[in-house]
Amino acid sequence: FVVSETNPSASAPVCAPGFSVLLAPLIVLGGRDAIFMLTPIAGALLVWFTFAAGRALSGPLAGAMAAVLIAVSPALLYQVVQPMNDVTTAALWVATFVMLIRRRWLLAGLCCGLALLIRPNLLPLAAVSAVFVVADRSVTHVGAPIPNPKSLITRSAAFGLAAAPFGLLV
Repeated sequence: FVVSETNPSASAPVCAPGFSVLLAPLIVLGGRDAIFMLTPIAGALLVWFTFAAGRALSGPLAGAMAAVLIAVSPALLYQVVQPMNDVTTAALWVATFVMLIRRRWLLAGLCCGLALLIRPNLLPLAAVSAVFVVADRSVTHVGAPIPNPKSLITRSAAFGLAAAPFGLLV
């Protein structure tokens, strides 16, 4: 935050609006000091979603190892005690990829949209997510190697419609 140009007694964020939007309800509910709650919660979610991703890709042992490694990462330990957007953004992107792995298209789109609201400069990750949605071959025609077109439209619409409002807001 920096001093507001229009009101010298106020602060203005130097980042995209998403992190401030997430902090606002906390301030209303818990006062100014409540801004220190979001990042530790996001850190815990980052560890959990890292576990979920590792478990989904290689089993529970891989998930546990991944979670421990992220939990003791010096970068995470440094950032998790400050109201900064890095940990929250990481948690949302890992949540996006976990939802993609689980084929929860709507939730993946919501997480992706929120992540873009916080850090729009990570738009390439949204493009990777969209490619995954389109290229997923888990639902195919019986005996055919191509995705079911109806399923492709449904999952693309769910993901895109969930993410789009956040992109438009930015």
